[in-house]
Amino acid sequence: RSFAMNSGMNRNGQTFAPEKGESYEVGTKYKINDQSVLSLALFKMKKQNVLTTDPIDSNFQTAAGEVSSKGVEFDLNSQITDRWFVNVNYSYTNAQIEKDQDLAKGARLSNVPKHQGAISTNYEFLQEGARKAGVGANLTYVDERSGHNLDNGFNLPSYTLVNLNSYYAPSDRLRYQLNVNNLFDKTYYVSSYSDLWVQPG
Repeated sequence: RSFAMNSGMNRNGQTFAPEKGESYEVGTKYKINDQSVLSLALFKMKKQNVLTTDPIDSNFQTAAGEVSSKGVEFDLNSQITDRWFVNVNYSYTNAQIEKDQDLAKGARLSNVPKHQGAISTNYEFLQEGARKAGVGANLTYVDERSGHNLDNGFNLPSYTLVNLNSYYAPSDRLRYQLNVNNLFDKTYYVSSYSDLWVQPG
């Protein structure tokens, strides 16, 4: 169970009731071999009084009566060689309005992708005691998302990002790292407050 105070006021100047929720999760972990571990989890969550953009006036928020979220998460960690590491993860999430005075039942929650995943790889070419150096790459995919709680057809497009990194650690206590984020200078949008207020990446 969860409980959190909501801040702010609605368009009528009224404060919000606290957010309450219940969540359930079941998972398993399987050791494929000495180098690879697979994890799988199923989750389900319901919350009341979740703050969402007011469908009448996007300058304000409203507390949705009840929302639900359910899905599955997958994660694979593998050490291909003594120097090469790979991680693959994926999640499917179905998040929607269950009960509300203003928002339609079944409307998608804004900013929640149904599908998202990532592949990360790292190669450590220097391994001399505490001294280590390596390079890595990460590919991340985020699915299309509803950009408005009315689920009115305004969607944030899906995107794929590629990031690179390199590092050098002369000791266990010191590490230098260089990151190159969004290698191909992809235009993408992280989230949306409404169809008039979008947060770019």
